[in-house]
Amino acid sequence: MKYILIYFLIFQNLLLYLCETVKLNSVVLAFSPEDKFFQLIEKDFNNYAIENSLDIQLNVTLYTFNNSLDLENDYRSTIEYIQNNDSTKYDIYFFDIIYSSKYYEILLELDDVIPESHFLLYSSGIAPYICKYNGKWIGLPVDINYRILYSNMDLLNKYEKKLPKTWEEMLNIGNEILKEERANGNNELIGYNGFIPDYENYLSSVEEFIFSFRNNITSHYPGYDSTEAQNALKKLKQIKNDLSSNEAFRSNDSFSIEKLTDGKAIFIKYWFFQTVNKVYKKSILPGNIEGISGSTIGGYNIGINNKISNNRKEKAIEVFKYITSWDIQKKYLIENHILSAIKELYDDEEVCRTIECEEIKNTQSFYHKYNDKYYKKFKEYIYKFLYGDLSVEEVLKKIRTIGKIYIISVNPKESIEGFIMFLITLFNGCMMIFLIRFLFDIRFKVFFQFLNINLWLLTIFGDIIILLSIIPEYGLKTSFKCQLKHTLLPFGFIITMIPILYQLITNYQEDNKFCVMVKKYKFIITLTLIGIAIILTLLNMISKYDIIEYVGNNDKNFQWCKINSIFRKITLLLIFEVIGIIFLIMTIFIFYEWNIDSTKREMRLFNLAICLDYIFLALFVISYSANFENYSRSFLFSSVILNLIALTNYFLVYGSNILLLINNNSQNLKNNSSLNTKNNKSLNNNDNDILKSAEYNNPNNNSINKNQ
Repeated sequence: MKYILIYFLIFQNLLLYLCETVKLNSVVLAFSPEDKFFQLIEKDFNNYAIENSLDIQLNVTLYTFNNSLDLENDYRSTIEYIQNNDSTKYDIYFFDIIYSSKYYEILLELDDVIPESHFLLYSSGIAPYICKYNGKWIGLPVDINYRILYSNMDLLNKYEKKLPKTWEEMLNIGNEILKEERANGNNELIGYNGFIPDYENYLSSVEEFIFSFRNNITSHYPGYDSTEAQNALKKLKQIKNDLSSNEAFRSNDSFSIEKLTDGKAIFIKYWFFQTVNKVYKKSILPGNIEGISGSTIGGYNIGINNKISNNRKEKAIEVFKYITSWDIQKKYLIENHILSAIKELYDDEEVCRTIECEEIKNTQSFYHKYNDKYYKKFKEYIYKFLYGDLSVEEVLKKIRTIGKIYIISVNPKESIEGFIMFLITLFNGCMMIFLIRFLFDIRFKVFFQFLNINLWLLTIFGDIIILLSIIPEYGLKTSFKCQLKHTLLPFGFIITMIPILYQLITNYQEDNKFCVMVKKYKFIITLTLIGIAIILTLLNMISKYDIIEYVGNNDKNFQWCKINSIFRKITLLLIFEVIGIIFLIMTIFIFYEWNIDSTKREMRLFNLAICLDYIFLALFVISYSANFENYSRSFLFSSVILNLIALTNYFLVYGSNILLLINNNSQNLKNNSSLNTKNNKSLNNNDNDILKSAEYNNPNNNSINKNQ
């Protein structure tokens, strides 16, 4: 009986454990407290869970930023705080569509846990663009929103005006009505709000205006070097100056909602809103030409935290499927006017009895991708244009620099410094290869006796490798290019110096045990040093570099290789320590052989090469460590140093012998010329003496002289 009671209690506790309600925590970051939609979701799902005996309870935590003095920074920092410090606190994230990219890597991939038929509901709309990461579904839109135009029909009808279809029409209608109303004492009326507030909506609001200036419906977003973008910004500033004010244009959501409520505006641009003054009629935003429009997509996505337990993931999936189902999306659309990303819902008769389906279907929308650096710079430049004296040409030129990564290129139109350094490096490399021909001319063998041909080729090959370390600087940076640059340079140094070290050891005359051993195993020692260099450089290729985008003081973006791995830092340190050890050993042997007549010239040149290498390496490290504000200046400085390293090593080690050869040949020519001159003078004198002797001894000449 006792055991039966124990088993019963165990079974009861197990049953209670299994049936215990799982409380799922979700978080929403909302720009304003008007986002009460999520409390409605919480209430509806929990009722649904009770009715269907689901052991799940959904809790929604709502963060609002309506009182923030620095809204965009507070919003972003809160996103980062939640993700970094509360990695498993929240099971479900509701997040603004604009910031989707900030959530991609922390969300659960849903393709294998939710039926494909569920995603087919969203496949024809915006969802695939904002809810897929690396080809996998990581979320779905809970709701979406568009910006539309609210027109004051009381005023339009009063002055017998129709809804504007273009920005020019809106400008003309607004100017006329505003002039008449202010003449009648209606000074509280504004023509247009602009809705370009001091946070993320600012960027998308300007972008959608430019988008409305494309040439046809199928055209892509106009480039910032196009006449469409130029005309759009000119028109935007004209509308601001004529129909609005700086304060109204920069106003936030609260101002727009106030005007939608009190009816004291001719035109208002704002999100599709539930409750507005009855004087307003909704329509799609105008464009530059009739039939062309543009609106940013807003709204919230839902995603599941990929770090929570499998049991909590299963429960979260139930919540996910409920909120994004056809029936619930339709319910919110009809009852609460919450727009859905399921396009087919706007063909439903029941839906269209309560929602302006045609306006929604005719909305020409685009998705604004969020970017921290782009947003800040874009805002700065547009402000200077709209509220300052920056010209439209200047602002567009500056905007073009925001997203552009400036690279070093061989194309002189893109990078003149890259083109010049490429030609210089190419010339130096070709010269090094061309001058190798002297090695194989038997007449000049006497000038290249310090090393054999193979060792000469090896040291020259090292110099060429140092030159090649400049090549990874060209084009966009990649982790492989960073690895290659930091591998070629030290490897080139080692390959250049090891043949000289090998020969210095060979020439050493002392007969102590160490030197005898080194001489005996010099080939093995040389191969070992090369092997160590190869192993260290290969280890240097294992871990990846971070590619950092940096904005210089000239507003040009460029990339930088950043070493974050401790392993890589240690590996690079070891490589340069090996180079330092080789230099130290070489210096010691050079000291011992300093006064040997047969190699005196070489010892002094090698010593000079090592000293210059130390100086140039120090300069290179300083240039790489320095925080250059100008990417081209940084490239030029490091490239010049690398060329100097390669050239000084080449000419002090190998090229000096060619100069000696040329000088010797020149001296021989002078000596030969001098000798020929002396020989010619001697021959001429001899000829004269012979002629004189011949004349004196010739009897015929004497007879002739007498007769004469």
